Amino acid sequence: MGRNEWLSAHKKEAPSVTFLPNGYIIPPQKVPLPDRWIPRTWGWLWRAKEAVLGKAKVVNLNLAVYELDSVVLGMQANAEPELGRLLNHPDFTSTNGQKVWLLPNTKLWELQKRFAGSAGSRSSFRAGITTADKCQASLMTMSDLGNGRTRIGQADALPRVRVGVTELAFILQSMTPAPVPLGPAELALGKKPKVLVWPSETNTVAALRLQLPPSTGFFLLDSQRKSSDAVETAVLVTVDTPANNPAATRPAAVVKRAN
Repeated sequence: MGRNEWLSAHKKEAPSVTFLPNGYIIPPQKVPLPDRWIPRTWGWLWRAKEAVLGKAKVVNLNLAVYELDSVVLGMQANAEPELGRLLNHPDFTSTNGQKVWLLPNTKLWELQKRFAGSAGSRSSFRAGITTADKCQASLMTMSDLGNGRTRIGQADALPRVRVGVTELAFILQSMTPAPVPLGPAELALGKKPKVLVWPSETNTVAALRLQLPPSTGFFLLDSQRKSSDAVETAVLVTVDTPANNPAATRPAAVVKRAN
């Protein structure tokens, strides 16, 4: 099925994207009744509750972030008409130039493979999140930038599963801690700063609320400029349930619920 046919088939789901402001934080979620009343050690009561009310709907997210050379990406788009048409026709565009496409998960997996093996591409991080309906999840990764510097990526997600659609609040931030400056005496002794200011610089890569039909995720592209190089930050997120989860995928994540 072509992309246009797929979008026509899912048009009734009314997919949409809302760009959230920088600094937006997903509000803590209250544990629903009767979960807040049942002791965690009472396994028999949890099983009885699930038998009566049903289990929480599980949601799997697969996240991949890449930094792409803008010139190389443009050359690839010119050489491949299908990629060029995709990049030239985003589904949604923010006022700051971020572009978003709602795509089938299969198409997002294809793009992940393309960017992972593409010239001029550098992977920031890849991770999986397993959470559930109305259950907030948070995941943090760390990468080495060299010269003693590190970068921390933090993803926060809150899905709400409804009939025919999943509403997803998604925040992705990049944080770069910096060493605490040393005094003249410490520098004279050759000491190196080890204590980090947490965090020193925070960049919101993506802040979205999306309405997604089944087996659908999103692709976000954000143009940036680092020194003299033009860089495209690509964020690809698949959103699915275990029944539709691709084989051999083992997402690793930490799921948390606010009290």
